[in-house]
Amino acid sequence: MRRLAGKVPPNELDHLTLADIPTSSAAALARFLFVLLSDCDVRIRWRAAHAVRRLARFGETEPLRALLDLYDRTVDATFRAPNAPFYFLTARLWLLFAVDRIAAEAPSALRGYGARLFDIATDEALPHVLIRAFAKDAASKLTDEGTLKLTPRQRAVLKRSNMTELPPKRVSDRYEQGLEPTRPEADRKRRFHFNSIDTLPYWYEPAARLFWGVRVDEFTDLAERWIVDTWKADPSTWMWKNESRQKRFPERSWGLWSNDHGSMPTIERYSTYLEWHAMCCTIGELMRSRPTLKTKRDDLDRLSDWLDGYRLTCPPHWLADLRAPKPLRARFWSAPSTALEAWLQQAGDEDFLREIEIGGSRSGMLVADCWYETRSSAFSSEVRVSSALVEPSTAAALVRALQTVQEPSNYAIPSEGSDHEIDHPPYRLVGWLGRAGADSRIDGKDPFRNRVSGGRSRPSASERKRLKQVLAADGTTMWVDRNGTTSYIFEEWSDEKDEERPSYGVIQSGGQRLWVSIESLQRLLLRARLELLVRVALTKRKGSSEYRRHSQEEAPWLRYEKILLLRRDGTIEAAQGRLGTWFSSS
Repeated sequence: MRRLAGKVPPNELDHLTLADIPTSSAAALARFLFVLLSDCDVRIRWRAAHAVRRLARFGETEPLRALLDLYDRTVDATFRAPNAPFYFLTARLWLLFAVDRIAAEAPSALRGYGARLFDIATDEALPHVLIRAFAKDAASKLTDEGTLKLTPRQRAVLKRSNMTELPPKRVSDRYEQGLEPTRPEADRKRRFHFNSIDTLPYWYEPAARLFWGVRVDEFTDLAERWIVDTWKADPSTWMWKNESRQKRFPERSWGLWSNDHGSMPTIERYSTYLEWHAMCCTIGELMRSRPTLKTKRDDLDRLSDWLDGYRLTCPPHWLADLRAPKPLRARFWSAPSTALEAWLQQAGDEDFLREIEIGGSRSGMLVADCWYETRSSAFSSEVRVSSALVEPSTAAALVRALQTVQEPSNYAIPSEGSDHEIDHPPYRLVGWLGRAGADSRIDGKDPFRNRVSGGRSRPSASERKRLKQVLAADGTTMWVDRNGTTSYIFEEWSDEKDEERPSYGVIQSGGQRLWVSIESLQRLLLRARLELLVRVALTKRKGSSEYRRHSQEEAPWLRYEKILLLRRDGTIEAAQGRLGTWFSSS
């Protein structure tokens, strides 16, 4: 070691203090994971969070407890670059983010730690709204499960924590605050330089408008106090020359470390880290003294809505939990078996029926809603399936009319409650499936989700009340009845990573499908006295727009569409006539 160390230039040599290195492997692993949870790259934080979650799943309580005991740590000169700022608030947030998930799936691993979570959730010294939110959620889960015992008074305190107790101020418009005009923020001399292009207008202004009578400059004053007075940050840290980890922020990847228009960066500069956590603490501070705004149009608490925007997309699960295996069908794994020119021109009835999977991989079920894409550098194929309930007496006429529409965007197959529903008997086209689409949130940066989005089709509201929702071990979501019989299955898969382009010749697929049991669909159609109209759209492309983005020629493509009608008697009809059956009378 002395010989090797002698070859390292003195300015590149790291000197470690042996007394700072833990003597147990559990403590060393905890320190290692804690600094990874603080990394400036969100993708590394995610990998560390998954590792923390696995510790609990595998019953490794010793390193997990050693990690939990590091919550108050604000420095670490051994397991990370000693000359770079330590994002200790990020480490705390992501630790509690992982702990909240552990509380739902392995609460016994947190036995004895519930009281600490209660203290963090009710902490007024650090009123970080997201840290307290995840601590509160975790403590509540442990309380409901019985791992954490709280007195009635403590339960009441926990319920009120991270919430404003002041009644909201009702106004006609969210911009109406009765504020005196103030000079522009750019004219003010500040102790810390805030990003006036992205942070102030897209983070701080919306956050200040959550409260009555709070100007942006007052909000920024409070944030500045946290940064300069509480955390003792260097006011010149925003300057590029003072960025201690410049190699972590490559110039060509500016989009990864920019908070452009209020987006959350994938790689976070120190100044951005300070601005964002100061915003979270300032909101927590204002919750104690200022009422929130509520307009006539606000159906929900706007402060809670703001908080939800930085939490999980599909709570309590992470998006990676919802990533199911890619279906075992050749069209998702391999190129077309025929020549691409011939494949481009082919779209027979069997191709459309194949997409609703009657008699397919899931016995006794069919696909009621779907979107997926399979592509490589040589071809791409996109499939969409949508369905709605239709009046039997006018169904055949509607099928023929829709089949003649040249532009598919000129009409819509409605979902439940959609504005596109038609309900004027005998002309009826009504939705029977719900939509749960949402923009990805904190788990949108998880590298293990690939491109799973959480935008989901699901059973109707009445069906969800009747059925129990279960997440299977393979990531599929099932809705089962009281007898344990599966009525619906939702699967979403993706083998394409968000920030990686596929290698030449590699075939990748991603999409989602909602299955319904034939028996459940039969009962629904008989009860409603309606039929099921199904639209199947196929788009085929020779070549890929991804690989031809520098070419002036558009890759040749063709779109095919088929309108199917699933009758209550089991027959399948199209505009040209009968195509087959979707169930047998036996």
